[in-house]
Amino acid sequence: MKNFIRVSLLLLFFCIQKQRCHAQAATFEISYIGTSEEAETAIGYAADIWSQYLISDIPVKISVHFQLLTPGLLGITFPNGIMNFSGAEVSDIWYPTALANAMAGTELNPGYADIEIYLNSTMTWYFGTDGLVPAGKYDLVTVAMHEMGHGLGIIGLANKTGSEGSFGTITADLFAPLTTSFPWPDLDTLPSIFDTYMEDEGGSNLITYTNPSADLGAAFTSNNIWYNSPTSVIANDGSRPKIYAPATYALGSSCTHLDEVTYPPGNENELMTPNGTTGSAHQYPGPIVLGILSDIGWEVTEPVYVEGNNFISQLEINPNPASRNVSINVPPGHSVYKIEVFDINGRVMHTSKVNEIIDLYTIDTGNLLPGTYFVKIFTGDQSIQTKFLKL
Repeated sequence: MKNFIRVSLLLLFFCIQKQRCHAQAATFEISYIGTSEEAETAIGYAADIWSQYLISDIPVKISVHFQLLTPGLLGITFPNGIMNFSGAEVSDIWYPTALANAMAGTELNPGYADIEIYLNSTMTWYFGTDGLVPAGKYDLVTVAMHEMGHGLGIIGLANKTGSEGSFGTITADLFAPLTTSFPWPDLDTLPSIFDTYMEDEGGSNLITYTNPSADLGAAFTSNNIWYNSPTSVIANDGSRPKIYAPATYALGSSCTHLDEVTYPPGNENELMTPNGTTGSAHQYPGPIVLGILSDIGWEVTEPVYVEGNNFISQLEINPNPASRNVSINVPPGHSVYKIEVFDINGRVMHTSKVNEIIDLYTIDTGNLLPGTYFVKIFTGDQSIQTKFLKL
C-alpha cells in the first residue's frame, strides 16, 4: 500500500445546496509540468470522468506537476480557496475556488489555478484508461481522480501539533519545498465545509470544540470521526460515513479521507480512502463522495438521493443478488426513457432507450462478472440510481 496525501487550503461550511441554474457539465483546463503524453492522456481521462458528475459554468483550472516526491507518496494536492464571496452560503468559512466559482457563476480567482496537484514520477504507473491494471502498477487515472476529488472539496483543514488539535492553522512551510502557484492564505483558524460536517461518536460537531485544544487533538486520533451531511448519510444507507482518523495523526491523510478499513479495496466508496493499491483501478467517485460534494454545494448529476422521494422509495430491483436477470419495478405514473448499468469503476455496461411507459424492465446480466453494479434510471425530470450484486 502507498499513501495519498492531500492538504487543505480552503473549504467551506455547513450548507444546504441552493438550486442554481447551471446546464453545463463541468469542464477542466489542465496545465502540465514534467508530464509525458501518455500521463497527460490518463490525467485528462480522469478529469473527463469527474465532468460526468458535476455541473459548473466555470472551468476548473488544474496545474499538474509530475516530479520526484517523498518515497511512498503517490500524490499531494493543494486546493486554492476563498471565503466571503458573493454567493457564499456561510460567512467566514473557506470554500475551494473550483466550488466557489461554480456557486457564484463567475471566475473569482482569475489568473490562478483552482487545484495544484503533485504526482510522484518515480512510482510504477499504469497509463492506460481501460482499468486493466497489471500487477505491481498504480492506475494513474484512479490516483488523478483521487487528487482531483480533494481539490473539488473532499479535504479538511485539521492539524495536530503535539497533543493539540486545530482547524485552520496549516501553513505553507509544512510542505516545503513544494509550493503553490497561487498565494497561500492566512487560514485564521477557520474550518472548511468538509470539516464542519464531522462529528465525534456521540454526535457532537467537531467545529464546536475549543479550537485549538487537546480535546480536538484527541478526537483527530480517536478512530471515531463520522460524517453527518444529509446526502452522504442517505448514500450510506442511513448511517454516518466513517472518516479516517487513526491513532497516529498524519497531516494530509487523517481527517480528510473516508476510512480505509470501512471502505476497503473493492468497495464502491474506495476512491477517497487514503491508501492506493497496485494492480487495480477504481474510476468512480462513489455514492458517499457524490453525496458529500452535493451537500457542500456542488450540483451533482448523480446519484439523486432525496429523503421522502416517493419514486425512490417505490423503486425495486429483483432479485438482488442476481445470477442471471434483474427486473426493475418502476412506480406507476413515471415515464422512463433510458436505463444504464455501470460497474464500480464507472464503466457503462448496458444502455437501453425506452420509448414507452413501462412498469417492469428486465436486464440480462449473464455477461457481467460477479460484483457490485449500479442501475441508473432516467425519468422525465430526474435520474435515480440503485444498485445490485451480481453473483
